[in-house]
Amino acid sequence: MKILIPSYQRYHREFLLFTRYPEEYWKKTFVCVRHEEVDQYKKVINPKATIVPLHKSVDMNTTRNEMMSLFDGNVLMIDDDCVFREYNGKNFDTSSSESIGRMFVEMEKLLNDGFVHASIAHPIIGNRMKGKLVYNSRYYAVLGYNLTVMKKLGIQFRTKTMSDIEVALNLTKRGYPSAIITQWLIATQAQNKGGCSVYRTSEIHNRCAKKLAKYYAPFVKVKKAQSWKGMEQRLDVIASWKRLFDKAKVKQIPRGYNV
Repeated sequence: MKILIPSYQRYHREFLLFTRYPEEYWKKTFVCVRHEEVDQYKKVINPKATIVPLHKSVDMNTTRNEMMSLFDGNVLMIDDDCVFREYNGKNFDTSSSESIGRMFVEMEKLLNDGFVHASIAHPIIGNRMKGKLVYNSRYYAVLGYNLTVMKKLGIQFRTKTMSDIEVALNLTKRGYPSAIITQWLIATQAQNKGGCSVYRTSEIHNRCAKKLAKYYAPFVKVKKAQSWKGMEQRLDVIASWKRLFDKAKVKQIPRGYNV
């Protein structure tokens, strides 16, 4: 499994993700950046990782689509500002590099077992399920994919924002369940400087939310959401993930999993 990390205008300091990064994964790590920023990133990225220049990237969906065109097989796309916490039986503690290494192993196992998409829980799910494997629910920022299957299906990232959620809905609708690990959870902050926040406005974001509601009606609806910095009139979507999956005529459930 390769680790793919898209980044834009975040070459001024070490990534939050890399502050506790497992040593054994550096050579499997590919940092994907716009070609004009390669030299700046070389100053802050561990030389054991590979920097991949992108030539078609103008926003997150074009970035992810170009990354898909350059790689195949099982990959893990991770936002560069992600940090993780692991459940210790009572609470969630900040993950060490050893903990993140084990998290990568568990993600790879799900993909090897036959899941086409998988992720790590965001806090709302993680704090509720605490260590259980969750199927067919919302995820973002950590994207485990079988690109071979996705390419055969013609899957593309179609929206400027929320493109990871749109792909998850697309695969779920086609009968490919997601698997979400809650032993770890994502602890990150929206609208960090650089990345999507450079171009993501309320208008662009809300237009994408409405597209998701249109593409996946009646299973997805738009709702008003808590404001982010620079996005005071933000919309979000609420999805009936399990109903969407149940609607699929053929279900591609990996053997040994009770989805």
